[in-house]
Amino acid sequence: MVCAMARRDVKYETGTFITLVNGADFDKHWLEKRLLLTGQIDGADLVALSHSETLDESGLHRISKILDPVVSGVIPLSLKNGRGIDTILDRIR
Repeated sequence: MVCAMARRDVKYETGTFITLVNGADFDKHWLEKRLLLTGQIDGADLVALSHSETLDESGLHRISKILDPVVSGVIPLSLKNGRGIDTILDRIR
């Protein structure tokens, strides 16, 4: 009953749905858990490829091509060098 009251009385909006994909372990996860990974990124507003500093440009391109049928535009993200942070902030504002 309390849950029903909370749903009735509370109004909220959801923001941008962001899914992080671990770039360093992508190949392992894609081979072992492809359906789970696909389900997690399907419908995301943004998909960020974390630990992108561990990948060269050809690796980033290869992963983007693999994920292209599920999501358009994977954003390489690295907290070590700041890559992609401004792009993500611009997209969620």
